[in-house]
Amino acid sequence: MKFSSKILKCQLSPVRKFNPCADQAVAAGRTIYHLNIGQPDVKTPESFYQAVREFREPTLEYAPASGLPAYIDAVRGYYAKLGVKLEREDILATSGGGEALEFIMACILDDGDELLVPEPFYANYNTFTFMSGGVIHPIPTSADNGYRFADRELMTFGAMIVDARHKPTADDCTMAQWYRDAGCPFVVVANKLDKLKKSEMATRKEEFERICAPYGCQAVVLTSAENGLGMDELRALLEASMAAEDED
Repeated sequence: MKFSSKILKCQLSPVRKFNPCADQAVAAGRTIYHLNIGQPDVKTPESFYQAVREFREPTLEYAPASGLPAYIDAVRGYYAKLGVKLEREDILATSGGGEALEFIMACILDDGDELLVPEPFYANYNTFTFMSGGVIHPIPTSADNGYRFADRELMTFGAMIVDARHKPTADDCTMAQWYRDAGCPFVVVANKLDKLKKSEMATRKEEFERICAPYGCQAVVLTSAENGLGMDELRALLEASMAAEDED
């Protein structure tokens, strides 16, 4: 059988490679800490097992492609508690995070596109990237610097992309602090401007300016990838930053 060039670029799974070694170590009486997988460490709710035991449908059918309505509503409810408002069409149900990553890579990567990933990273990033035609470039990190890769020497300017439909969240503050700690100036790009009412635009921009300015944010730009609004302003900011870097 002749294998495709894409599959030949994929590395053998390091997890499968080391599993026999781990089994031998356990057999020898050693303790193994499995950091290779996000294994749940919280108790499974009894209601889950009860629902399985009480399932009486004659056929276990495929779920709707968009996801079970009860699940979609549960996801919306979870994010609503975090201050993020989502509509049903904003949520795409997948069979785990792996399938979600595959979909994302297939949607955004063209042949030859390059992807920067801090290392160590989830091993399947390699597979998902190569299968989508991309090229992965690991950025080595270590415990000595807290696994940070955004040192001043590596990053000179950043664009923090957020969803303009939602108010600033704690995660946005964490990301802004990350830029500040790296000593990297940045701008906030609030995308999906076309989803906002005109009366909401100025308010949303002021909210992000107020939250992000203390962390060194240089500007908040409202944009829309759908109709191109704000792209000229964003392009001018990026070009000005690159010109200043060249002068330095």
